[in-house]
Order: sequence, then structure tokens, then C-alpha cells
Amino acid sequence: MQNYCAFTGYYADLRLKSLVSTVTVKEGALNISDALLGNRQLRQVDDHLFIDELTRKFTGFAQDSSGHITYLKEPYLNPYSYGQKGPQGAGYADVIPGHPYATPVMMLQSLGYLPNDAALYFQPEAGITRAEYVRLMLESSGVKESKTEKLAFPDLQGHPAAGYVQMAVELGMVQGTQGGEFEPDRIISRQEAAVMVWRLLSPQYPDELFRDVKLAGKTDQWAVPAVKMSVAFGLYGPDIQADASGAVDFKSREALSNKENAAILYALFTNPMDQIVAELTESSGEAGN
Repeated sequence: MQNYCAFTGYYADLRLKSLVSTVTVKEGALNISDALLGNRQLRQVDDHLFIDELTRKFTGFAQDSSGHITYLKEPYLNPYSYGQKGPQGAGYADVIPGHPYATPVMMLQSLGYLPNDAALYFQPEAGITRAEYVRLMLESSGVKESKTEKLAFPDLQGHPAAGYVQMAVELGMVQGTQGGEFEPDRIISRQEAAVMVWRLLSPQYPDELFRDVKLAGKTDQWAVPAVKMSVAFGLYGPDIQADASGAVDFKSREALSNKENAAILYALFTNPMDQIVAELTESSGEAGN
């Protein structure tokens, strides 16, 4: 029997980098999960070969000349590509193993979206700017910078994230401020961040699906549909908890911190949205009967 720990880690699809498979050991069994199919168990049939208990497809692992596992072949979601295993996330001087946000931060390090250097400081409580939020969101989705020379906002000229913000405009993710600028270096609020995600996902997941999501605290009316979607999809970190009635205070008007942004990206990589929507639809139907 193989040492299952050798297989654990994060595998990013070589063609579709936003498709990430997480391999873990749970109760002595190897498990694989992703944002499309959720979690399922892998049953071993050979040294590096397993059967996915949900898809009934073979899942194989490749190793390098040193015996380290380097690639995963999961043929159900993308039969034409492989998942490449990232290095173990090192954490930071201020986000060590055991920190409430260590898992999302170390995942982003493993996937190459954050510097993988334990000697650096992450500043988990610091706010993230609007431009940096957009850059990380698009980069982690595998979306490249826009090559358009004419930028949508005058205050993007010369900004290092201008190409990503311009692409976000072209995708419909970003709109300007009342003053006609983007304000790239202003700290983004949690509800602003939620609206940007909502603009991308709402064509696939209409507001009606989240009608019964309960919110606590204060959210500006223009952001309510977006915040409801974020709450339903679990796009927040462990600092946000539901109250006894099931309502969630998203802390909508507060600044989005580095740690919460990491939690949002982690959730987008890992939370099975279609399953969540199916459960919401089922519970809503039961409530209506």
C-alpha cells in the first residue's frame, strides 16, 4: 500500500488553471475534491492508480525521477489535460500553520498566486486595494491582461494592474465610480468585492436562487443580491459566522482584508457551486410545499 500522504496537495490543470483538484487523506482513505464535483473517495487499484468512486473513472498519478508525485490525471473533468502538483505552501511569518487562515493562504502559495516564502509577512489584517483584488481574481481564474491601449479610466494610466482592470471592464466585472475613475489604490469594501464576483456569476446563477438567504448587519441595497450570493456560496473566511437564526453578517461595509481575500479565492477554487445551488433549490421547493 502506498503512503497516501505523498499524493496530497493541490493540482492545477495545465490548460485550465482555475480547475484545481485538492487531494487529501481522510480517515485513512485518499480523497479528491474540486469546485465542480465536490469531494469523493479514491479507491486504490495499483501503485499510482485509483478509481474515483463518483465518476467511476481511473485517476492516476505520475512521479519524477526522485519519486516525488508531480502530476495527476483526472479524465472526467478534462480528459485532454493533466493537473500539476504545486509545492507545499510555506506560510508566512504572520500566518503560520494553525492560523485560522493558513489553509487558504498556503493554497494560494502552492498554486503560485502568492510568494511562497515563510520569511515574508502577509499582513493578514491589512486591506487589499481594488486593483490588487481584480488582478488576483482574474489571474487565479486564468484570465490574461487586456492588450487594449485605450483604457476605460484615466487613473489607470501607468498603473501596474491596468491591464487586469481593463480586462475586468471588458468582462463586465468592473464599473467606474461616480467620478468616472476606478480609484485602483483605494481599499475595496467587502460588498464592492462581492458585487464584482456577482457580475461574473449572475448570468449563470440568477438572484432568484438566493432569495431566501438571510443577512444580518448592514448592507447597502445595491449590494444585497451580490452579498446574498457570496453568503450562499461560502465566499468568506472563518471570522464570518451565521447567527442562531441562520442569518450571516457579511460585514459588508468593512474593508476587505488580505486574509478574507485569500478565503474568497480559496472558496472559489474549492466550493462546489452547482451542488450548493441544487441544495438551495431543493430546500426552497420543500419550503414551498
